[in-house]
Amino acid sequence: MTSNLANQKGLIQTDYIIAIGIFILLFAFAAYFVNNYLLGLRESDRSWELSADAQSLLSMADFRESPAGWPEIISGPQMTMHFDGPDLGYNATASGSSYNASGRFGGGWSFSQGFVQVPAQINTSGGVTLEAWIYPNQNISTYSIMGKGPEHLEIQFSTATVRCIPTDGVYLDAAYHMQAGNWTHLACAYKPSATAKVYVNGQDMHAVSAGPNPTTTQLVGDSSPLLLGRRAAAGQEFNGTLDEVAIYNSTLDDGTIMSHAIPELRLERIGLAAKSKKYGIMVSNNKQYWRDQSVNVTDLVGEVVSADLNLSGNESVQVNDPDGVAQQIGISGTNVTFLANVAANRTLWYYAYVSEGPAPSTTNISGTDLITETVIAPEEITILDSSKIQTLMGSNYTAMREGLGISDFRIRLTDMTSLNSSSFGGDVPRRGDVVAIDRLVIYQNSTGGLRPGRLTVLVW
Repeated sequence: MTSNLANQKGLIQTDYIIAIGIFILLFAFAAYFVNNYLLGLRESDRSWELSADAQSLLSMADFRESPAGWPEIISGPQMTMHFDGPDLGYNATASGSSYNASGRFGGGWSFSQGFVQVPAQINTSGGVTLEAWIYPNQNISTYSIMGKGPEHLEIQFSTATVRCIPTDGVYLDAAYHMQAGNWTHLACAYKPSATAKVYVNGQDMHAVSAGPNPTTTQLVGDSSPLLLGRRAAAGQEFNGTLDEVAIYNSTLDDGTIMSHAIPELRLERIGLAAKSKKYGIMVSNNKQYWRDQSVNVTDLVGEVVSADLNLSGNESVQVNDPDGVAQQIGISGTNVTFLANVAANRTLWYYAYVSEGPAPSTTNISGTDLITETVIAPEEITILDSSKIQTLMGSNYTAMREGLGISDFRIRLTDMTSLNSSSFGGDVPRRGDVVAIDRLVIYQNSTGGLRPGRLTVLVW
């Protein structure tokens, strides 16, 4: 009897243990499936978020206008010089200095014992801000970036100090170890009795007043020309590249100067897109288009085509034949000229693209001009602008990502003919949650030519 009870008790305990084990196993399976379900929801949400970021990024890159806070020519009461091409503007002249495509944002001007002279009268009644991106080629005792007469609107630097001299006897000195071979943003803001600051890369350097006159000294109206690259006394010649040189007739605040030094922090859109005009040019070798109606129609070889595209002289121009091959062109006034070969009784269509950008390479076009061409009113198309692409490639990725407030990303532009590509952004991880979207574009290369491309954005 006792043995039977013991056996029954042992069986009950065994069944109990088995039941608990089965319960734990079922619970584990349930937890596993619930976790996978929730994980799937999370991954779905993440995928949706990444897709939204990718669409947002593509639209930002595709936006026509430049971003808020991006370096650009400033209109209004400020006087601003922006070296984004070989044309200095402001009736400026260059002596011993030259345009260099490798500026901080697009193009800049390189100096080696040369200078730029700007005959400008500047109103400084509301204060003044001086700005420049500088790239010194070598370390030397003292360089002068800009100046207007002796001790007026000057910025100088040495290996250990940045000095601003806004007016007579006012020396604002900031300790900074300048390094050759690097881009540095310098700024100085001065208003008597109110502001006396020197900035390096957007940071207020808490400059000390080291001159004989106090910071209450008034700014002086000076009719002398503004010099870039050396002092008015023909000394302290700068050896390097300057970009985004600007003078404002007001004192910019700390945030504005910071946004000029690190424009990505205020980025709202990337703004690679620009507008281009596409002209159709009909070259018809039919009887009614011959200037001399008495001659017979024959094959034309080297026919000079002259098309009035309302050129102003500051555009990028490209003419493609019917196969999309770029032609050698000449420019005369508002007209573009090129050569065409047209068989008798045939009509060919050429397309001319006119957009902002580098001036085109031209040649002397000569030959016969026997027929009258027809130019069709232009169509406005969207292209990706060369200077904006260069600006993007030279930007700070971390600052841009923080400014956009989105996920990690990479933007890639691929030439569909050569398959060469250029990219900007983080390193794409080898994992499955990378979202990529793209579209075909027309983009402008560094020489102003228009090319077929593919714009791809990846986010993760």
